[in-house]
Amino acid sequence: MSFDGLFTHAMVHELSQLLTGGRIARINQPYPAEMVMVVRANRKNHPLLISANPTYPRLQITAVPYKNPAVPSNFTMTLRKYLEGALIDSISQVDNDRIVEFTFTTRDELGDTQHLKLIVEIMARHSNVSLVNQETGKIIDTIKHVGSDQNRVRLLLPGRSSGCRPSKNAPTPTCLTNTTPSSLASSRVTRLVWPKLCSTNTKALVRIAPRNWRPNCWRLTTCRRLTRASCVTSNTPNQS
Repeated sequence: MSFDGLFTHAMVHELSQLLTGGRIARINQPYPAEMVMVVRANRKNHPLLISANPTYPRLQITAVPYKNPAVPSNFTMTLRKYLEGALIDSISQVDNDRIVEFTFTTRDELGDTQHLKLIVEIMARHSNVSLVNQETGKIIDTIKHVGSDQNRVRLLLPGRSSGCRPSKNAPTPTCLTNTTPSSLASSRVTRLVWPKLCSTNTKALVRIAPRNWRPNCWRLTTCRRLTRASCVTSNTPNQS
C-alpha cells in the first residue's frame, strides 16, 4: 500500500492512541536520515522509527534492534537536549498531506515551560524531520539541511521560519462523516470531492494514491446510481 494521505491518516490515528501522553525516554540516530525515539507510554517502551530516507521514508513502531554509532550526530544531540523527558501532547496530520506533527511540552534550563513541535515530512527525496519552537515558529534543527542552492523557495535551516508547505485548499475524504453508503453517495460533500477523484487530472487529487482512490471512486459512483434508481422506483406511481 502506498504511503499516501489516507495511509498517513490511519498511521497518525494509531500512533495518537498509543503514544499520546507518553514521555521521551531515549533518542538515537542509527543512520544519517533515520532516528529512533523511544516513548514510554502505558508502562511500556515504544521505539518509534522516523525515517527521512529518500527511497523509504516512513513512520512506524519498530522492534528491530538498530546499532547506534559511537559518536552521536549534532541533530541527535539537539534532540536529546530539547526532547528527552518531554511529554507528547498530540500527534496530528496536516490537512490530508504526508506531514505529521508531534507537539511536546518540556522545560528549559531555567525550569520554564516550553512547547516544541517535531514536523515529519514523508515526501520521497524531499522528506525531512524538523524540530521547531512552537511559540516563535523558528527551526531549531533539521535532520537534513536544505539551503538556497537546493530550494530557493523554502529553506530548512536552523533559525529560519518553519514555513509549512502551501496548502491546496481542497476537500479531503476524511471530512466525509456519513456512515451509510446511500447517504454517503447522495451527500453534497461527496458530489464535490469524488468527481475530482474520478477526473484524469491528477493535480486535483487530495493527496491519495491512484491505487487507493480508484476503487473507492468506483464504489461510490455505483452506489449513487443505485440510490438514484431506488428513488425513481419509489416515486413511480403504482399502475395496478
